[in-house]
Amino acid sequence: MSTLSPMNPISTPHAALSFPPPGAGVPAHYRGIWRRTLLETSAGRDTATVVYWLQGTSWHADIRIPAGRPDFAGIAGLAACPAAHRAWLATQQGFAGVTSVRRDAYGELCSWRRVVDYQPPQDQPDEGWMRFEPDCLIETGAHAGYLEHWLPVPDTTARIAVLRAVDGAAGTDVPAEMLFLAGPYAMHLRWPRRAPAAAGPWLDLEIAFAVRQAAGLDIVHSTLPWMEGTTRPLRVLAHDGRFAELDCDGRARTWRILESTGADVWDVEGT
Repeated sequence: MSTLSPMNPISTPHAALSFPPPGAGVPAHYRGIWRRTLLETSAGRDTATVVYWLQGTSWHADIRIPAGRPDFAGIAGLAACPAAHRAWLATQQGFAGVTSVRRDAYGELCSWRRVVDYQPPQDQPDEGWMRFEPDCLIETGAHAGYLEHWLPVPDTTARIAVLRAVDGAAGTDVPAEMLFLAGPYAMHLRWPRRAPAAAGPWLDLEIAFAVRQAAGLDIVHSTLPWMEGTTRPLRVLAHDGRFAELDCDGRARTWRILESTGADVWDVEGT
């Protein structure tokens, strides 16, 4: 997946989330969570950025936290961030959307269509040529000069689900919160504005990578550093294949199930 040069995140996430067409989906060997171990571009070599890519049947989520994070000790929110800290937050990346794969004589071309993005929209498609080796996945940019190496995270190819929060009052989908589950892990995205505008446009877009526990989601990495090490309460109250009732952050809400690999995806036991 192509990367952007650090810049101010001045864009807003896309206004609407598009559903994959009927029958769409990526091949099974793409599914699960991948950890990037290498990025090579004309600017140099990067092995320090924390990058996780969660790929479902069609939907994907991605988080990228660069090295050199300043000390956020004692900072509990965007309003308390000094200017230098806000500038560093703006170098982070992350997005979610729909993935498709096309095979031709040259190999497999993977396309990531973003429907929400921490950074401004790109001026070219996000596409890469994919080569699966015994020990890693090698991605080469189709429209940009980059090389990435990815390692699979064990035990994440099954029990995958993607959900989107529903507005209980209007009964319609709200493109403001998504939850991705894959084995013992989860990624949570939230992008309604909560911080004052002075904190910086869309710096409060939260992307979190977490471990699933009975009590909820133990946040390991987050675009909001003060959330790391905390637990976001999450309980599955009910699900019927189309919708799920989740108690998230102490609020019982309805979520639309965009995709799910089976009933056991909701079970936390054994993770």
